[in-house]
Amino acid sequence: RLGITGQAGPLVLGLPADVGAILATAAPQRTADQQAVLTNYFKSLDAARTKLAADLAAARQPLPEDPQLTARKASIATAELPVPLDPTLERLRKDADLSAAQLKNQRLTATQDLTWALINTPAFLFNH
Repeated sequence: RLGITGQAGPLVLGLPADVGAILATAAPQRTADQQAVLTNYFKSLDAARTKLAADLAAARQPLPEDPQLTARKASIATAELPVPLDPTLERLRKDADLSAAQLKNQRLTATQDLTWALINTPAFLFNH
């Protein structure tokens, strides 16, 4: 026989040595590893199966994120940022808390008011 090919490099005729050695072993005496080598070798020979496996691997890759979804996530992140308090509102809240504290202790508040009134009278200021 005479064969011609356009393939570069050595031409492999027959089975690889490791596959031939496994096939020489009787089927019931083959180990799980040997069976896996045989299965992988014969799967690699099927071009249609190889193409389908590559297509399946490509289909299992995650899709790129939608640009509109990315923009919405950025908008949500911006909306979730805390709003800075207005200084006037903060001052009014502190004043309301102070008023609530003064209402709880009316005797102390009355004493403080009386003391303030006495200190700021002209007679007190004149004597000191």
